[in-house]
Amino acid sequence: MILFQSGYSFRSINGTLSALVTFAFGGTFVWASSECFKMNEGQLSQIVGGGFAIGSVVFLGASFYAMVSLLVGRRIRVQISTEGVMHGKRFVKWEEISDFFGTSYTNGVCLAYTPAKRKMYLEKSLPTTPLLSLDEYRALADRLHEQITPLQSHLRIELVPRQPIGN
Repeated sequence: MILFQSGYSFRSINGTLSALVTFAFGGTFVWASSECFKMNEGQLSQIVGGGFAIGSVVFLGASFYAMVSLLVGRRIRVQISTEGVMHGKRFVKWEEISDFFGTSYTNGVCLAYTPAKRKMYLEKSLPTTPLLSLDEYRALADRLHEQITPLQSHLRIELVPRQPIGN
């Protein structure tokens, strides 16, 4: 049974900013790489220049993906059901999730979860466009707590969203 369904649209201020920022970083890395290669100060400048070149490919590739997604109106599906969480094409069962929570920002609450089998603490963000309101998050968390927690005793669902790190 589906408990929540939404999606993340790249046609938003966040999608536009991600495309512009990654493009700016990519351009900066291209410039830094070319400066390192021009220096010709030995092997270290060549290695550093190569590192910047690799970084520029990564940033420009991410920028290209974000720009194409923005132009074609790509939307990433977010769906929460009694079976688990779907984000894009990735489905994660509740058995594979240890924590489900939201992070409260000035413009809304962003959903996230922590995988149960993690080698290091890495949360998986589930952004939606628009973000959930505080009331929408609390209603979803209450519903999940009532319907999922009795079946998944290991799962911790936070009823109150977290504050972002640094606040």
